[in-house]
Amino acid sequence: MMLENESIEGKYFIIDTGKSCDLQNQILHRLRQQRPGLKEVNTVRECDVILVFCTISSRAGTDIDAALKDLNNCSASKPAIFMVLHHTFEPEKVIPDSSRYVNRMDTLTVDCLFNEDQGLLNCSRNDEALTKIAQPFKLQEQWKWNMNVIVIVTVTVAVTIIIVISTALSLWLR
Repeated sequence: MMLENESIEGKYFIIDTGKSCDLQNQILHRLRQQRPGLKEVNTVRECDVILVFCTISSRAGTDIDAALKDLNNCSASKPAIFMVLHHTFEPEKVIPDSSRYVNRMDTLTVDCLFNEDQGLLNCSRNDEALTKIAQPFKLQEQWKWNMNVIVIVTVTVAVTIIIVISTALSLWLR
């Protein structure tokens, strides 16, 4: 399911359901290269989005369900980016799309490939996943710019209407 909330800023809270600390750091480093303003916060209340790192250690469905439970216990309504981390030695391994397991509003689900020795694998799947993850943050920047334009146009129109009405009233009252 795609994120429907385009107002995601750069503050994130992390839920890590496995032992993915080094992998998590690699992913965050690559995200910060694309989005330098990203900032980790200590509580869900402070964040704009929850980043979930779901390492597949047994069966994908079971691990994803457990991570979803953790996410929903943390917050059932905050936007989330749900990263499913698959261990493999093959950078181009074909894996099932995990988004079919995740049925939660305002949640972007991506699959990443990693290896315990190499960390995040250098492959097209990971590049695409990281681009998708960075996109909601880019939408926020565009949204802010669009809102500024809307405010300026609205104020300009309102001032113009007031001037026209004032002029019409002064002419009518003469």
